[in-house]
Amino acid sequence: MDINNIYSIKETERITRQNNTNLGNQGFQNFLEQCTGNLKGIENKQINSLPEIYPIPVLNFEDTESQLLNNTYKVIDILDKYTDGINNPQMSLKQIEPTISELKTQTENLNKEAQNGNIDNSLKKIINNLNVLANVEYIKFQRGDYI
Repeated sequence: MDINNIYSIKETERITRQNNTNLGNQGFQNFLEQCTGNLKGIENKQINSLPEIYPIPVLNFEDTESQLLNNTYKVIDILDKYTDGINNPQMSLKQIEPTISELKTQTENLNKEAQNGNIDNSLKKIINNLNVLANVEYIKFQRGDYI
């Protein structure tokens, strides 16, 4: 047995494979030329966006004045909760403290929102009065007037 020729390919098999490969390469080459030929006509055209795709509009369901009005109601509700807590002798000041802090924060946010928007003068007066009342109550609470 000849060890040197174990991995060698017979001459007829080599010629057959070479012919099949040449035919396969030629077919691929033809296909590639057809595809690039079709693309040559497209590359000079400007591609526009698809008409089916539209930008999504941002919808603002509430105007700033109605948002301010809702936030004003929230501040009034917090103020009512604070008043109920102060008038309830069974509630400690530690239990009321988160409410007065929330009142202060919400009132400051409401005041900032009112400064940024064009709102009705009567609503602006209400917000201003709430801001003054909340600040006075916060100072009284921090000073210890309710001990």
